[in-house]
Amino acid sequence: MKIILFVLVSFILAVSMTNAQNYWQATASFPNFSGIYGNSFATDYISTGRIVIGGHGNCGCIFRSLDGGNSWENLNSPPGTVLNMSIYPWTPNWLLAAVNTSGSSGGLYRYYNTPSGFVWGSVSMFDGKDVRTVLAKNYLFAGLAGDPTYRGIWKSLNDEGTSWTRVESGYEIYCMFTKNGKYYAGGYNPNLSNGILLKSDDLGVSWIPVADFTNRVIGITVADSNNIFVAWGTSTAKISASINGAPFSVVYNLEIPFVNYKLPMVTNSLGHVFFGARLQGVYRTTNYGLNWVQINSGLSHNCTTDLLMSSDQFLYASHECGLMEYVDKSIQSTLTNVNLESQIIPESYSLKQNFPNPFNPSTNIKFDVPKSVDVRIIIYDILGKEIATLVNEKLDAGYYSVDWNAASFPSGMYFYRFESRDFKETKRMILIK
Repeated sequence: MKIILFVLVSFILAVSMTNAQNYWQATASFPNFSGIYGNSFATDYISTGRIVIGGHGNCGCIFRSLDGGNSWENLNSPPGTVLNMSIYPWTPNWLLAAVNTSGSSGGLYRYYNTPSGFVWGSVSMFDGKDVRTVLAKNYLFAGLAGDPTYRGIWKSLNDEGTSWTRVESGYEIYCMFTKNGKYYAGGYNPNLSNGILLKSDDLGVSWIPVADFTNRVIGITVADSNNIFVAWGTSTAKISASINGAPFSVVYNLEIPFVNYKLPMVTNSLGHVFFGARLQGVYRTTNYGLNWVQINSGLSHNCTTDLLMSSDQFLYASHECGLMEYVDKSIQSTLTNVNLESQIIPESYSLKQNFPNPFNPSTNIKFDVPKSVDVRIIIYDILGKEIATLVNEKLDAGYYSVDWNAASFPSGMYFYRFESRDFKETKRMILIK
């Protein structure tokens, strides 16, 4: 009896440990009736729980979840493959989609309300045009390639997306991104046969070139406020980064094909960058591209076609494999960068001195939390400027530690600060390279 009990307990522990090591949990799977390998999923997010996923329109497979992926409804679809999709920020049941029907032909479609209910309808001026990307944030934007009389960036003149004007006409546009009031667009310069990154500081009214790349830009994200990551390539892709305003340099060579001129990249509020790739799954960097780690444990399939960072900082990934399409969700928030060393309840708050100190380039910070509370640990430079957030989440009582990798920062004195509702403390540390 004791032997049986021991084996049973060992089995339960082994299963628990295996589950704990998984990064992902399956959220949904849908049939891909077209059976075409490599169609792009489109995902977008406006508030906790609202997700829209689109794939090959010919099978009517655009789905929406209002509860974080627990249940889904079919929104039907426009004809063709959905390359990119955005939720109207002021009318969250409306959608804007870039759709490809054949080769460089497609259009711009809206999912909107009519007296007879919600329908998909095209914006007729873009019918048959090569619409590659859309962005709905404060304003509606569409990026086009192909026809020189249409390629470039278009901005809607109204909230409905029925009237448009071209605000940039020199480049083919394949991706767009916005953060902190700044807008970015990436694509291809047909005159110089190279990739281009554009930026707008005036809400998309005017655009200026920021950087050139050997091939077309197919993905953009911004970590923190001034660290720009760009994916570029033709048949295979590279990722380049500009850290704190420095010139772009390659931080990852992705020697595998991507899908539909798109490489999905997202960031969380800690400045961690994630990208997904065909036949490779999902990668993450926590130090601005110095090191990349695959996070595929528990992933339904490694043909990742899109990523989504929810407002509560969970990561979603969509994949396609033959006749099935999958959606996975990270088991924990991506902000969980904290090691719980003991669940024994401390008597009081405490912030320990980092070790080692001085350090190069990483150091460990221990802290005690006596009750469940929201905790922030922030890094400041010698001028008092906030440069990194190590912890920004609700923690249960316990003894914790967190690492800081300062590989991208210069030598000098830094400060780390613990903040909760009823405890605050700051300590200093020295980075020597």
